[in-house]
Amino acid sequence: MCVGFVGLFLLTGCGYKPSAKMVQNQLSQTLSIEVIVDRHDPENTAFLRDELYTLIQRRWHKRVVPFHQTQSHLRVGYAESTFSPLSYTDGYVTRYRIHLKLHFYFSSKEGKWDKLIESSVEADIPSNSQLFATLKKEAMAEGISKALERFMAYVSAKSIQKESL
Repeated sequence: MCVGFVGLFLLTGCGYKPSAKMVQNQLSQTLSIEVIVDRHDPENTAFLRDELYTLIQRRWHKRVVPFHQTQSHLRVGYAESTFSPLSYTDGYVTRYRIHLKLHFYFSSKEGKWDKLIESSVEADIPSNSQLFATLKKEAMAEGISKALERFMAYVSAKSIQKESL
């Protein structure tokens, strides 16, 4: 117990700020989201937009509003997605990897950031599964979530760096 108290004291005394707190500081209560439509893959672009809306509302408890109603703007470009089979059983894919590349642009009253983020998710497919489309969407949702978390961690780190200058 004493060690936990000392650790807590050291973290608060040295100015430690959790990454999630820094992200909250960057986002206003409202946020606009724009997804750049990929003309080669419009279906995944629409899915990306819906997933981002859900993640922003669920994870950071922010309200998504039109561009002119807020100072925080998230713009995401769908760069690419690839599906690679990893294992087969009796000629059927039983494990695959989805690799996503998303280009994030974020601006707020605190500054502007942009970064290409890649994320990968591996998933199993039950033998002879006819649910591949559903499983693929779930894996993409997980990949989008990972990419958004990585980007927000990047924004947080850059914000801390900016504060210390």
